[in-house]
This record gives sequence, C-alpha cells and structure tokens, in this order.
Amino acid sequence: MKKLVIGLAVAAVLVVVVILRVASRGEKEPVRGIEEIQATEGVPVDAVTARLDTLTVTRQVSGEVKGWEQTDIAARADHKVKTVYVREGRRVSRGDRILDYDVHTAPDVVARLQQSQAAYDNAQRQVDRLEPLYEQGAIPESDLDDARTRLTIAQANLRDARLQVEEVSPIDGVVTLVGVTPGQSVTSGQTVAQVAALDSVRVVARVSSDAARQIARGARARVELDPGPDGPDRGTSLLPAAVPGRGRITRVALGADPASRLYEVEAVLANRNLLLRPGQFVTLSVVTRRVDDALVVPPTSILGQEEVVPGSTQEVFAVVDGTARRRRVRLGAVAEGLLQVTEGLRPGDVVVVFGANRLHEGAKVRFHELDGAPAPGTAPAAAADEEATP
Repeated sequence: MKKLVIGLAVAAVLVVVVILRVASRGEKEPVRGIEEIQATEGVPVDAVTARLDTLTVTRQVSGEVKGWEQTDIAARADHKVKTVYVREGRRVSRGDRILDYDVHTAPDVVARLQQSQAAYDNAQRQVDRLEPLYEQGAIPESDLDDARTRLTIAQANLRDARLQVEEVSPIDGVVTLVGVTPGQSVTSGQTVAQVAALDSVRVVARVSSDAARQIARGARARVELDPGPDGPDRGTSLLPAAVPGRGRITRVALGADPASRLYEVEAVLANRNLLLRPGQFVTLSVVTRRVDDALVVPPTSILGQEEVVPGSTQEVFAVVDGTARRRRVRLGAVAEGLLQVTEGLRPGDVVVVFGANRLHEGAKVRFHELDGAPAPGTAPAAAADEEATP
C-alpha cells in the first residue's frame, strides 16, 4: 500500500512538471506598442528632395467660347420656311444656301425676283454679244465697259432679291445652329441659323482689375479638354501646329466696363477637332509668370492648415541624419502642384510629404517612399501582405 501511494505521488509530480513545461512553451513574448516600434525602428514617412525647377504660375478665369468669326443669320421679313438645306455641324462656304422661304403668299417679292432675274439674264447676254465684237475691233472699249457695269449692277440686284426668298452663309465655317424647321413661320429679325469659323476660337472672359494687371497680351493660355474622337483634318488652325485648346492672349482691355467694372480679356485657341463650341463656358488657365531655377517642394510638405500664399512663412519637417527637424521656410511663387521656397531650404534637402502628423522634433525617421519610389529595403505593400498571409 505504501508503495502504491508513493507511485501515485511521483506520477502526480510528473504530470504537474509536464503541464508547467507545456504552459511555458505556449507563452508569447510581450507585444510591443506602436510608439516603441517607431522609437526603435523609426516613423515611416514619404519624402521628396527639394530641387531646382522652372515654375510656371497660372491664373484661372472663366469665359465664353465664340467662333473666330461668327455670324447670326436673321430673317429679313415675316416668312414661312420652305426648305432647310443644312444641319448643325455641316461645313459651308460663303454663299452656300442655308434655307428657302415659301413666298407664294407674297406676290410683290416673287415679282421683284423675276424682274431681277430677267434684268441679269439680259445684261449677261449683252456682255456675251459685245465681247466678240470688241475683240474684232467692231465696237469701242467703252461700249463693252458700259455693258459689264450694267451686268455688275444687275447681279447685285438679283442677289439682293434672292435674299428675300433665301438665306445664304456670309462666311466660310461650320453651321453651329439651325433654329427653324420647314413649314415654320418666322418674323423679321428672328435668328434662323448661325455659322462660325471654328478651326480657331475665341474665349472672352471678364476679369477683375487685379487679374487684368497680371495677364499680358501674348501670354500662353489653355483650356483643359476632355478627350474626344479625332475629327477630320479639314482645315489649318490660325495657330499652326497648335494643340487643341491651347493658344495665346490676344487682347486685354485697357478700360473697364462702366456697369460691371470688369475688364475684357480675349484668347485665341486652336480648335481643329471642334471640341470647343460657341456658347460654352470654360475655365481658361493663363500663364502670368515664369520663374527659372526655383527651389521647389510640393504643397503637401507644408505643416498645418494655414493658407499657402506667396511671401508667407510656413513650416516643414526636414530629414537630417535620419531624424525629423522642423524648418521655417518662406514661400515665393505658388504654382499648381509646386511651391517655391526662397528661405529655409537648400537644393538636396529632404522634406516629409506624408506622415508628418506622427512626427515630433528629433523623432527617428525611416523612409517608406523617397521621391516617389520605394525606399531601399522597403518591400512593396502587395508583397508584404503576401508574406504576412499564413
């Protein structure tokens, strides 16, 4: 009995030892906090190197698109439309017929047209008859000159008479508006169609006196266009080889409009593929200043929420020997996507653009990205995720 008790006691001791060993093996090492990890390994940040670059300063103004040459065709009298010969988007030449009126209810108009046609035909026959006689020396040159003058007058009268029964395009261009349909009645002065020369267009903006002072005649200007289907190359832009939507300022008014106190600014832009249409309101980006050899950094490097304006003093985090250092910088020109630094940094200095909210003066830093590329020894995010997956 005594041996049995001793055996059970030994067995119990062995079980306890085994349990303790298993438990000790299953224990995990203490989990380190994020602050401890960053203190030893560094706060991960994205950074860029301050560099010298050309800074282009622009100003945005809103304006309306107009054809390089544009005309509204208006009815000269009360009529009913008989036939429409064009549609919107069609190219026309000067003198091409746009529409006819039904003038059978206006006998005086029809009679005038018939008389003008008869006079023109008669004047043409006279010229045709006298030209051979003049070449043979049978008549003096003055007789032929008189006949040609009468033909010119008859042609002008016929053209004027036809304008009472039809509308023609006064310019070469594109039909941008057809405002009537066959059978529709129109009144004198009503716009029936619009034709515009669109290979180049004008953008007319009205701006404040401050903007007018900054914008100079000849400055580069552009409108950002959504990609569209390439249209046929049916003409040469007034700005040879220019990119659609780009051109130059052609006029800056010297005086303000008396009512609005705004100054009119006009730009001419290439529009070969007709992506800009009359009546559109667009944002025109005008180059107002160019700074060469400017020390530049991105706007995301600036700390805080203060407005970034030229001449202001701001703060950035620079990385020096692997640690974060606050730097006060003075800004010069402010452009889209870049800021000029006139004081506080030198070319080659590295500044933080992402992760600065986790930094403090003297904090240890490690680069996640530097100048847009993964820092040496940094695994891409996708690869790191794959390694972490069991």
